[in-house]
Amino acid sequence: MRLGIGEPFREDSPAFSRRKLLAAIAAGGLAVSIPGGARGGEALPVRHRWQTGNNRLYPFLLSGQTLFLNGDATLEAWDLGNGRQRWHYPLVTSSTYRPRMDGEWLLSAGRSLLGVHRALDGSQRWEYRSEKDLGVPLLHHGQLFVGKGHRLLSLDLSSGKQRWSFSTHADSRIAYAPVVYGKTLLLGSGDGQLYALDVSDGRLLWHVDREHDWQYLRQLHLSGEVLVAGGYHDELFGIHADNGEILWRFDAGNFVNSHIVNAGLACFWSPTGWIYALDARTGTIVWRHRTTNYRRSSGASNWAPMAAELQVRGKQLYALTMDHILHVLDMGSGDEIARYSLPVAVRNFISLGPRSNDLFFGSEAGEILHIQLARG
Repeated sequence: MRLGIGEPFREDSPAFSRRKLLAAIAAGGLAVSIPGGARGGEALPVRHRWQTGNNRLYPFLLSGQTLFLNGDATLEAWDLGNGRQRWHYPLVTSSTYRPRMDGEWLLSAGRSLLGVHRALDGSQRWEYRSEKDLGVPLLHHGQLFVGKGHRLLSLDLSSGKQRWSFSTHADSRIAYAPVVYGKTLLLGSGDGQLYALDVSDGRLLWHVDREHDWQYLRQLHLSGEVLVAGGYHDELFGIHADNGEILWRFDAGNFVNSHIVNAGLACFWSPTGWIYALDARTGTIVWRHRTTNYRRSSGASNWAPMAAELQVRGKQLYALTMDHILHVLDMGSGDEIARYSLPVAVRNFISLGPRSNDLFFGSEAGEILHIQLARG
């Protein structure tokens, strides 16, 4: 459904609450019934299926013809050309974050452990253990930035030595990765502040206190000079990256799940029953697609909830729902152009392969699944 810029709209009342949805996701299943449920379209055949050394898999990193993965037991690298494991490294605890790569170094990270490995052979360069929860990390030009409790650490990627640290309020926790804007590091923590730090030395350049607006910021993305970030009160914000000024705010009516920014659009799913695409400069709706009609269920059009982050490639947006249905939307209009049933239960993530029709999933049985969509 395409809307004119600035056209008003009315939200429908959701039939289930954010609390129920989050409880269902945390439990690994759905705690609520979805009216009708989405009907799967064409069944997707699995082109390749490779068993890993893990029972539980986390989002993949693809670099060229190599797939890197974290799990509950091992860090692994797989050759996509021949389907063979290149190497594996045992983990002492689950590494729940997507692997990250900078040059020759590969980062494996979870809430209590960081490990930096040589991407070529998996040999570990150094590790960092923490009793406090570690946040989502960021790699940038040989620096590793990670939240440890209320402190942001800057570590040298090749050696693990600390370059600098920056402390926020003692009762806060830095759970989300900062983002680099030129020579500035933008950080949102649990204390309601937006901080701008010098990337090289951690010096505070400026900060704004917006606790009453957003309480804390989550998932920072840049679109030019606009910082797109989620707030605690079910809103998405557009913030000027030069000074912290709020340029726009969008009330999603419920929890904003894993927004992304691509080609000037901020896209996200809300449990009110819509996928939105907003103009990242202005916050106005470019299009929205109804996923669930709570008031007038037709039984055929309703989707299951989503926990997977949306993915965009070219003119297509991929949305994976918790009933293992892959929905493909047109990025220009928001129309659904395809719907596929995955052949097995999969984890809540999508990884885009090196070719335009390659997709990779992690099965609930610890397998890498390679899917090839028909070329449009």
